[in-house]
Amino acid sequence: MSKRGLNSSMESSSWEHFLDRCKYCKNRIDPTRDIYMYGDFGAYCSVDCRAKQMELDERAKNRKNKSTKK
Repeated sequence: MSKRGLNSSMESSSWEHFLDRCKYCKNRIDPTRDIYMYGDFGAYCSVDCRAKQMELDERAKNRKNKSTKK
């Protein structure tokens, strides 16, 4: 994978192995199985983990929107 186009402040270790572990549950991702993607450099071991992360992100977004409207 080329570093071109990536933020120069990113350490190579932060992106080179993003497919190794599930971003949500941190379990090792089996390279012989499907990998579910979401967002920037978000790899998930299952549809369930991806959905849980999406729900957390939506809740955080809603909280942020509510706090900025006051």
